[in-house]
Amino acid sequence: MLLSKKVIANFIPTITKIEDKKIVEALNAIGAEVESIKTFSMIDYLIIGKIFTIKKHPHAEKLNICSIQISDNKFINIISDSPNLFDQTKVLNKYVIVAMEGAELPNGITVINRDIRGMNSSGLLCSYADLNPQSSEYLSEYDSKNIIILDKANLGDTEVYKYLNIDDTIFDISIPSSRPDWHGIRFLAKELAAYLNLKYVELIGRAKQTDFHQINFKVLDETDNKAKYFGGIHLRNYQLQQSSWNTKGILINNHIKPINDLVDLSNLIPLFVANPIHIHDADKIVGDVRLVQATKKEQFLALDNKWYTVQENDLLVVDDEKIIALAGIIGSMATAVDENSINYFIEVGNFDRHQIIKSAAFHKINTYSANLFSKEISLYQTKKTFEYLYQYLLTKVYNQQLSELSKTFSVDEYHQQVKVNYDKIRSLLGSMNYLPDAMIQKSLTDLGFLVEDDLVYVPSYRNDIYNWQDLVEELLKILNINLFQPIPIKADYLLEVNNETNELLDRLSKKLRSLKFNHIRTYNLTSKKRAELLNLFKYQDPVVVSKPISETRQYYRQNILTNLLEVYQLNRSYKNKLYPIFEIQSLLTKNGANHHIGLVMANNLFNHSYDPSSGIKLDLITIKGISDIIVQNFGFNCNYQTINDDTYLVKNDSLKLVVYDETIGYIGKIKKSILKEFDLADQDIYCLDINLERLITSINRYVRTYEAYDHYQEVTRDITFQLKNEVDFNSFINVINSFNKLSKWEIISIFDATNQIDTNKTYQPTKYTVRCYLKQGDKTYTTKEINQIFDELIDLMKTKQILI
Repeated sequence: MLLSKKVIANFIPTITKIEDKKIVEALNAIGAEVESIKTFSMIDYLIIGKIFTIKKHPHAEKLNICSIQISDNKFINIISDSPNLFDQTKVLNKYVIVAMEGAELPNGITVINRDIRGMNSSGLLCSYADLNPQSSEYLSEYDSKNIIILDKANLGDTEVYKYLNIDDTIFDISIPSSRPDWHGIRFLAKELAAYLNLKYVELIGRAKQTDFHQINFKVLDETDNKAKYFGGIHLRNYQLQQSSWNTKGILINNHIKPINDLVDLSNLIPLFVANPIHIHDADKIVGDVRLVQATKKEQFLALDNKWYTVQENDLLVVDDEKIIALAGIIGSMATAVDENSINYFIEVGNFDRHQIIKSAAFHKINTYSANLFSKEISLYQTKKTFEYLYQYLLTKVYNQQLSELSKTFSVDEYHQQVKVNYDKIRSLLGSMNYLPDAMIQKSLTDLGFLVEDDLVYVPSYRNDIYNWQDLVEELLKILNINLFQPIPIKADYLLEVNNETNELLDRLSKKLRSLKFNHIRTYNLTSKKRAELLNLFKYQDPVVVSKPISETRQYYRQNILTNLLEVYQLNRSYKNKLYPIFEIQSLLTKNGANHHIGLVMANNLFNHSYDPSSGIKLDLITIKGISDIIVQNFGFNCNYQTINDDTYLVKNDSLKLVVYDETIGYIGKIKKSILKEFDLADQDIYCLDINLERLITSINRYVRTYEAYDHYQEVTRDITFQLKNEVDFNSFINVINSFNKLSKWEIISIFDATNQIDTNKTYQPTKYTVRCYLKQGDKTYTTKEINQIFDELIDLMKTKQILI
C-alpha cells in the first residue's frame, strides 16, 4: 500500500516537521512494515509566473506568445503550443510554472532561450510530465497535452513542487491482514499520531444535512445478504470541472489517474476510509437502481472499454434495462459520466468481499475498487464515507442540489466492551511500577478506544480486539518498552544450542534458496484446530500455553505446513504469485523439541511469470528430487514407501521417506478437503514435511575420525546432463557411485530448458548439474591426466544413455 505523507498531514498536521526516518520507525512499531520510501528530486531554475497577455504567433497558427510576469517588475515572453492557452478567458491572470534558462528537467531537456519562427522564447511553460515524467502513465489525456494552470500561487515563488504535491514522501507499506481498516489513512493516522505523540484531528467536521431533495428513483438491494449496505446520493445540475492540482498531485502520488473533479473525489475519499465510491450519470439510468446476483450469462461494456460476460452469482448493479456496474469492481460505459453530464447518482456500497474476490479473479479485473472491497470493510467506514462526501460536495454545491441518502442507516461508534484489570496489564507488560492507571487509559484513548474506569469500549471498525490481552498488544505499539524493568523468563526446559547443527541447517537453507525456494519464518503458537491439522507424524496433545494472549495463539504447532498454507492464503488474497516456500523450525511437543522442515509448492519450479506452464513440472517426482537434496545434505540416501493413511495427503500421489527403517518424513499432494480450509481448493499443492532431528541424531551416532589435511589442490568438474523419459535420478546415482576415481559429488543446480539436440524428445526436460570431486592420490595430476579421468566418467555415463 502507498502511504503519502501529504495525506497523513490532513490528519496529523505537524507530521510535516517529522523526519522520514522517525516516521518509518513509528510505522514499523505499530505494525505497518515499511518496504520502501520514495522522494522526488527538486529542480533548480523553476519559478511561479503569472499569465499577463497571450497573442498568436505571427508565423505559426498552433503557437502562442505568452507574456509572463515572474516578479513585480519583470516580464518575459515564452512561446508555447499548449492547447489550454487558446481559451484566454480561462487562463489570463492564472499562474504557471516557468522553467528558466539553465533548468535541467528530469525528461532530459535543458531549457535555453531560443528563436522559434523568428520570435524569441525565454524559457518553458511546464506540464506535469516535464517535472515528474516517472508518473506520466497516471496523467489524463487532458493533462498529458496541456501545461499546468494554477488558480492560486505566490508570484515569484521558487518552491514550485508544493503546488503539485511533488514535494511528498511516499511510504510503501505492508498492512497486517488483521487491520483492513488501515487501508483508510484516517484509521492508520490515529495510531501513528499516538506513537509519535502528535495531535490527531478529524479531516472534516460533520455536515449539517438540511434542505436536501428526495432522490427520484428507488435504490434497492435484492440480494440475499450480499451487501452490508447499498445506496447512494443524487447530485443534480452540476457541471464537471478539472480538479485542482493539489488534488491531482495527491492522486498521482497514489498511482490514481485524475479524470474530473467528481470522479477524483470518488477516488480521494477511499484513500481516507477505504470504502470505494462509484459515479453514474443519473440521466442514463432507466427506472430504479437494484443490486442483484446474476442468474444468467450476459455481456456489458465496462469503463476499460472491454466486454465482459457476467457469470452466475456475480454481483451486479442494474437498472430496468441494463447492467450499469459489476458491483464493487468496475462500472459500465452505459452510465459513464462525460463532459455533457449534469446529474449524477453517487453509489456507495459495502459488498460481500468473498464474492468480490471470486468475481474479480474470474474476470481478471484488478481495479482499485476491487482491491479495497477484497478486504473487510466495516459499516463505520461506510458511514464516514457519506460524511466526507457531503462535507466535500457542500463546498461546491448548494444543499438543494444534493439528495438525502437513498437508504439511511446507523452505526454505533463502539461495538463491544472489554473489562480490564490494570494490575494484570502491568503484570503482562512486566512493569508493576512504571505504568499508572492514568497512563494506560490515556494510551488506549489515543489509540481510539473509549475508556470508562475498568471498561474499555472498542471502536466498531476494529474486529481484531477480543480480550484484555489484545489491548496489551495495542499498548505495546506506543509505550516505550525499553523503560520497563527486565524480568527473567522462567522456563522448565532448556534448548541446547549446537553449532554443528546450526551449520547443517544453514547449509540446507542456502541450498534450497539457490533453487529459488523462499525461506520464511512464522509463529510457533496457533489455535488448537490448526495445531492438529496436517499432523502427519501423529504427535499427541499439543503443548498448551497457560496464559495465552488469544485463542489463536494458545497451542504450540505440531507441524509447519499449516503455517505455510496460511502464508499462501494471505498471498492469494493479495493476488500475489504463490512461490515455493519453506521453513526450518524446532517444534515443541510433550516429548521434547524436534527440528522439522516444511515446504509447499503450488507452481512449476523455475517457471516464468509470463508462462506459468514453463519450468520443471510440479508433481511427485519433482518433490521427490527436492527431498533427496534435503536428505543428502546430511549425508544420507533415503528410500520411499507408499502411505496407508490418506487423512491429509492424496494416497496414490504421496510417499513416506525412510532412512534405516525409520520414517523421517512425508511428501505428496495435499487433499482438496484440507486446502479448502485455506481457500486454496482450486490449487494443486504439493508438500514436504521431514523430521530433521532423526537425521541430525543419526549423524551423532557415528564415531568421528579425522584425516590429515590434503595439501593437494582440489580438482572438480561440473557436468550437466539429462535422463531418458523412462528412468529416474537413481540411474545416475548408480553410475556415478560405480566410478571409483571420485571422492564425492553433489548437485549444484536443477533447471528446465529446451534442448535442440534432443529433437525426438526422448529425454526429460529437467537438466541436472553435478560437481564431481577427483579423488586425490599421492601425486599432483597433470591437466591431461585430469581430462582423461573425467572423459572416462563421461563415456561411462553415455553408455547408460545419459545425455551430456
